[in-house]
Amino acid sequence: MKSNFIKKGIQCIFALSAICLLLSLLPATKVQAAERSLSLDKDVYEVGEAIMVTATGESTDYLCLYLEEYVPGQDAGIYYACFDNSLEDTVDFTLIKNNEPTNVFDWFCATPSNPQVSPYIDIPEGDYKIVLRDESGELLDEQAFEVVYQSSGPTEDPNATENPDVTENPTTEKPTPSQTEALIITAEPDDETDTVIKSDDNTYVWIIVGVVAAVIIAAVVFVIVKKKK
Repeated sequence: MKSNFIKKGIQCIFALSAICLLLSLLPATKVQAAERSLSLDKDVYEVGEAIMVTATGESTDYLCLYLEEYVPGQDAGIYYACFDNSLEDTVDFTLIKNNEPTNVFDWFCATPSNPQVSPYIDIPEGDYKIVLRDESGELLDEQAFEVVYQSSGPTEDPNATENPDVTENPTTEKPTPSQTEALIITAEPDDETDTVIKSDDNTYVWIIVGVVAAVIIAAVVFVIVKKKK
């Protein structure tokens, strides 16, 4: 009877130990199952467009934006983000959540005055990459992308006038006058012709006046002479 009780006690202890062991392994199994990954919503962006990143990693992992030719660990990064910013090395980094999209423009810029960083704070046209690294600096994943100037929409013509709807006709013709204008233009006197005509008319008048006066004078003389006779 006593031996059966001892056996059952030992079996219970083994069962409890096994359960505790399984429970202790569960979190470790979950962490190992979490795949470290990094993805972008696309690989070509226009200048100023949101660059959406989705990443999965451990609490000690972090992400960084570099120019494509920059070497992580050797060259300065532009923007930083991490999964746990309570750690000493990542206390200023932007906190992001696993498997949730985040905009790179919202990330922390560690050294904005660094000559390797300052020209790229607004992420101008060029080739870039985002890397996922662990606490030792090992590269876990990498995604490259390109930023270009606006590729769609109307482009400005540097030679265009202020009002693009008004087009100049290089061979402008003199407008044809209306009927009224034509009549007025036709009725306008020609100075030279009028002068000549007026001059000739006056001459004829004075000749006629002279002839009439001469005839009258001759008649008067004839009458006076006849009376004297």
